Amino acid sequence: MSTEVKARRRSERPKESRPGDDIEQGLRFRIERTGARAEVLEVDAPRALLGSGAHCEVRLSPHEAAPEQLLVRCSPQGLDAVCCGAPAATLLDGAPFVRGAIPDGARFSIGDCHVRIERIGVLGGHSRASAQRAGRLPLLVLGLASLATLVVLLVDPAADGSVAPPPRTPALWEPADAQSCARSARDEARELGQIHWQAALMKRERAPYYLEDAMTAVGLFQRAQACFELGRDTAAADRAGREFERLLLQLEADYHRRRVLLERAIGQSDWRAAAREAHALQRLLGERHPDYAGWLGDVERFAAAWTAPDQS
Repeated sequence: MSTEVKARRRSERPKESRPGDDIEQGLRFRIERTGARAEVLEVDAPRALLGSGAHCEVRLSPHEAAPEQLLVRCSPQGLDAVCCGAPAATLLDGAPFVRGAIPDGARFSIGDCHVRIERIGVLGGHSRASAQRAGRLPLLVLGLASLATLVVLLVDPAADGSVAPPPRTPALWEPADAQSCARSARDEARELGQIHWQAALMKRERAPYYLEDAMTAVGLFQRAQACFELGRDTAAADRAGREFERLLLQLEADYHRRRVLLERAIGQSDWRAAAREAHALQRLLGERHPDYAGWLGDVERFAAAWTAPDQS
């Protein structure tokens, strides 16, 4: 009999206690691999992302799963899930899975491993036992209930607080993002400034096609300015400063425009446009502001799942 490796991961978001909720909702994942010990992970949150990405609550190896493979959520009716990776690599009862309700204890085949998913705790005053009974309801009933849940979530994204915009929408560039020069000697600083300047020009040229390079170019221009100032090259420092301000103004305008388009798309239930703008904003932000970028990722996944053709 295989032994179990148990781990527990807690949500980083603070939880609010509610009267009568002595146990909070969560998810349990049992991961089985051939010839290896079973691994059990308990996530103290009503949702969990499974994949090989570092941001996932349930991590698999890159050869087993995409960076984001499966998103699982608790709902008043039980559990529902959305495939974020290739449906052919996510099997439920041997069939490719796209989205929908899943029974409590559902067993997925992902890559070379099997993942059993259960809900733990309570949700909306229902006990875990009642959740398990709900998981044994006919699949047709669960499917209709999950569809209703998804309609409420997507038509009214703020209904359960999961897709509502975060309290603070971050600025594209903040004082904490200011760049400095890594050299202090005058000649070395001036030489490094020239390197940063050339790299910034290259990134700016690529920016229309690769949004990730846009903010990188902004940082490089400011770093070049700082190095030229240390190197006492006033003309080069002024030139780099002007390019920094010009490019940043352009990107801030684009950032504001895309946020407005995203909000309008969500309000009009235009999920194709919402997925497109959320994806562009994530690329523009890069690895900065992880809370807001995480919300954008949620919007993109749910919008993409809503517009994906049903392959079941």
